[in-house]
Parts: sequence; C-alpha cells; structure tokens
Amino acid sequence: MASDPALHYNIGRVRQFGACTLSRVGVPMPTSDTKLVIRLLGVDDVPAYIAHCEVQNSESGTLGELPFGPYSRNAPWDPDDMRLKTIRRWTTHLDQPGWRRTWGLLDGSTIVGAVSLSGGDLFASLHRADVGIGIDRVARGKGWGRRLMQVAIAWAKAEPTVAWLHLGVFDGNRAEHLYRELGFIETGRTEDCYRVDGHVIDNIEMVLRVGATDFGPRQL
Repeated sequence: MASDPALHYNIGRVRQFGACTLSRVGVPMPTSDTKLVIRLLGVDDVPAYIAHCEVQNSESGTLGELPFGPYSRNAPWDPDDMRLKTIRRWTTHLDQPGWRRTWGLLDGSTIVGAVSLSGGDLFASLHRADVGIGIDRVARGKGWGRRLMQVAIAWAKAEPTVAWLHLGVFDGNRAEHLYRELGFIETGRTEDCYRVDGHVIDNIEMVLRVGATDFGPRQL
C-alpha cells in the first residue's frame, strides 16, 4: 500500500441521491447542491487540495467513525513535502510509474471531496490503478461519493492503458456497499491488518476491471 496519506481516504457515509440535475461536466448532481462541481484538478489547485487533506486528517476517526486510513491522527506530516509530491504525481505521464490523476468536488474554490487514481511504482503494473477517495463531513450523505467514483471509473474506461482499478476499504466502512454496487469485486481480506489509534482494523481488497486484460501470450 502506498505511503501517501491522501490515497487512503474512504467515504464514511454514502447514500443514493433522489432527484438530480446535470452539472456542466455532465455528471448527475443532487438538486440541493447544484453549486458543487466535479472536475479534474491541476497544479493551481494544489493549495486547496492540501487544505482538503488537512480537513480529512482532522475528521479521521472522530464521532465514532473508523479512521479514514492507516495513519494516526497524531502522526506528523509535512504539507510542503506533500505539495511537492502531489505536483510531481499530477504531472507525471500515464506511461511512467507514479502518475496520479485527481478529481475534486468543489464548493467555489474549496475542495470538499476528492477521488484519485494512482499508477503503480513499476512499469509492469501501470495497467492497474489504485483508488483513493475522501469526502469532508459537510458533503457526506448526499451522493457525492458515488458521483466522484463514477467520474473516475468513466475516465479509466476511456483510458486504454488502464485495465484494472484496485482499492482497499476497512471492514465496517459503509462505503464497501457503494463499491460493490459500482461493480467492485472482493479479492481478499486481511485480518488485523492495521492498528490505528486503538482500532484493530480488517482490510478488504477489491478490484474492478475497466479495460482489456489481454496483452499477449502468458509466459509460463
């Protein structure tokens, strides 16, 4: 599992929305929150993205919820280092290890949610992308987690270099049901995978095939 905290945020609560309209990016949105926009983030959005990650860190493991990732709320982290890593990954070409693409849920200039797809660290695994998602508490329970995931999945299906999406979700996280509804299949569970701030956490691994898997004859 990657070491970047921004990759591991999971949705705390998700429910399907009712009536919706279409946003300017063609994504159905709940009528009560049509001011929110989902779009691909760029280098100019990095400060707002770092601020979003700080909110996620402050909310993780509070109000009776599981931690959002395998990191203690008290673990030190360096925003400047994260800013440099984010710029590097967002600007890395898809044919190079370490790429990342992130879509933000924006309320004006404030990012209140984000989903990332991240390429592997090896050339041999660039056909697989890890999914990381986080929704600030103010925007949860309104269908935005589903919308963000659908945008990322649609992009991956249109990108010929990506064949599989992979994610890990903590057992007990309500987002697990959303992932299953979107077509993700469980491939395994690791009992007592993480111990974070007094929580003993089982991790569920899930995958979704989004592209062709045939590359050529398998070498035995």
